[in-house]
Amino acid sequence: MAAERAIRHYLAPEYDQFLILAGHYFELIGKARLASIDPSLVVDRNFDSLLLVCADGKHTQRPPWNIKTITATEMLRRCSQVHPRLKDFEKPDAAGGV
Repeated sequence: MAAERAIRHYLAPEYDQFLILAGHYFELIGKARLASIDPSLVVDRNFDSLLLVCADGKHTQRPPWNIKTITATEMLRRCSQVHPRLKDFEKPDAAGGV
C-alpha cells in the first residue's frame, strides 16, 4: 500500500522521505476526488490533454501517456471549492503560525 511506505519513513524516522511521499499521495488523492466528479477537472490548460480525457483523442497531437494535469496547488484550490472545510487549513493557528 502506498500510504504504508510513507508511514514506514515516518517511523524510521526519515521525515524528509515521509513528507515527500505524503505530499505526493495527498496530491493523488485530491486529483482522484476531482476526477471522480469529471476527469476534465484534473486537466491543466492544455487542449490536447482535455481532448484525451473527453474520449476524443483522435484529434489530439499529444500521446495519451503525456496528459498535462494541474499542480498540487491548483488541486487544493479546486478541492477546497468542492469541500469548503479544507479552507480551514488556510487559516493561521492560535500561535500565529500557518
